[in-house]
Amino acid sequence: MKSPHYLIQSFNPASHIFEITLSIEDPTTEETLWMPTWIPGSYLIREFARNIMDIKVYDEQGPLSIFKTDKSTWTLQTRSLPTTITYRVYAWDLSVRAAHLDQTHGYFNGTSIFLAVQGREHIQQNVTLAQPHGCEDWNVATTLPKREGDNYLFGEYYAPDYDALIDHPVEMGTFKLLHFEAEGIPHEVALTGICDVNKERLCTDLQAICAYQIRLFGTDAPMKRYLFQVMVVGKGYGGLEHRASTSLLCSRGDLPQSLLHSRKGKYLQFLGLCSHEYFHTWNVKRIKPEAYLPYDLSKEAYSKQLWAFEGITSYYDDLTLIRTNLIDEEEYLRLLAKTITRVRSTPGRKIQSAGDASFDTWIKFYRQDENSPNSLISYYAKGSLIALGLDLHLRLHSTVTLDDVMRALWQGYGMLAVGVPEDGIQQTAERLSGLSLDSFFQRYVYGTEDVPLDEYFSSFALNLHMREPISNADMGGSFSKKASATSGWMGAKYAASNRGVLLKNVYTGSPAMKAGLSAGDVIIAIDHIEAQHSTFFEHISSKPPGTTITIHAFRRDELMVFDVIVSSSPKTVAYFTKKDSASPQEVLRKYAWLEAKGIEPSFS
Repeated sequence: MKSPHYLIQSFNPASHIFEITLSIEDPTTEETLWMPTWIPGSYLIREFARNIMDIKVYDEQGPLSIFKTDKSTWTLQTRSLPTTITYRVYAWDLSVRAAHLDQTHGYFNGTSIFLAVQGREHIQQNVTLAQPHGCEDWNVATTLPKREGDNYLFGEYYAPDYDALIDHPVEMGTFKLLHFEAEGIPHEVALTGICDVNKERLCTDLQAICAYQIRLFGTDAPMKRYLFQVMVVGKGYGGLEHRASTSLLCSRGDLPQSLLHSRKGKYLQFLGLCSHEYFHTWNVKRIKPEAYLPYDLSKEAYSKQLWAFEGITSYYDDLTLIRTNLIDEEEYLRLLAKTITRVRSTPGRKIQSAGDASFDTWIKFYRQDENSPNSLISYYAKGSLIALGLDLHLRLHSTVTLDDVMRALWQGYGMLAVGVPEDGIQQTAERLSGLSLDSFFQRYVYGTEDVPLDEYFSSFALNLHMREPISNADMGGSFSKKASATSGWMGAKYAASNRGVLLKNVYTGSPAMKAGLSAGDVIIAIDHIEAQHSTFFEHISSKPPGTTITIHAFRRDELMVFDVIVSSSPKTVAYFTKKDSASPQEVLRKYAWLEAKGIEPSFS
């Protein structure tokens, strides 16, 4: 059985079309081709076959017939002669999940481009990347192994099997290429798009992140080379992990402009994204659920463990930043408080468990609507708080930490290419610590209770506080004198509209819902005064609980009147303070957790 060969061309990049030629030298009398319906790391059926525009088959004697047997599968009869399949793929999705092509650059994930040859997925796959017509100054950035010559040139590439073939996305264009080493592993950053970036600052910060995470897992890095593929746009954000690379989408303002650029705001968010995707090199790309080994890309793969594979990763992404001195304790706690606020502000956390959120990601998390805050919880955010709670619990009651658990998962599952069973994380933590963690997992992972973080933090020299929001966009992180238990609250999220104030979400059981308001309503007046987004929150919060406010709103094109009896504002916004009465043991415990370097613990 010989390897399939793919030739990737584009004769007119401005048409957004990749031309693919698939060659099978030794076909059987009947061959089946299939296209993935989803991409690992993004748990939604995306139907990549819908972008195939046409498909033709022929051999040296002429055309052959090909029949589509379902939405993403084709069958062809051959004459057992070398057979060629040609097809065109429309590529105009500027995201990290699919494919995009124009005269400025080309990018694709293998799940959007490569038709798999059934029965040959386990053998080597060969690829020729041809330079697009009229793009003589373009180069290639991919971790797909090259047969010979410069890694960044068009030419002959290969993968050991189809699973590897679709896990090395390809960027082509006139990108800026940066280099650094981490623990002896060469790393590159390919920046596509118009951008101004301080190369030294970006590489120094990324090197610290990568080196720390390699050391964390306690063995040699699982890849020989790593690539950050960064698409820089006016406004964008996202990332997707791969076994030796990550595809990132960011805004120009996210990147550092100078060597002294502050690690705050958008740049800090970008570093957190890089940290998150890099941690996935171990957690989910190699340490993965049993249900993902092997991937069945024709249908959904169900697991209740995404809270761990995304949530633990989310916990470590910002934790890495403080452990590498890229941010200080105050900044880390501010980021952590924002995550707590995000979870505590979501009523759906009391409806959907983190385990159920993981299982239902295919139909809920990636398909959110106006009622989603009432019915679901993010397994990223809630999962990160579960990971935090588990780490603090282990540190308090045993001699091991979540770091030890992750190393054990890596050595016991990831390095051996064995899938983690549904109870594997709990069992590993229990085996290492000697603790029974059944109550913890039943209450916080498979149940809907909030992790008692305030109790844990008290043993780590910190006080976690919850206060009322002071604006519609208040994500917490700091104390505010404006927060008040006497503030009025109607229980809705809203945004500016050219006609007034647009309700985005109305919370279950809230004053707004009780009064009959719905998501999509456009409020034009409040207490007979024109409703303005800039003053709407202040108007409501200034009313004592129990006050009735009159709202005029359009639903569709019909004017409606609502009497809303505001209630007291719930305490959903988090912030931290240092515990004044902390013992030396609690302070040392905190610094051991944060691994803060260059900071002397203060016991005063």
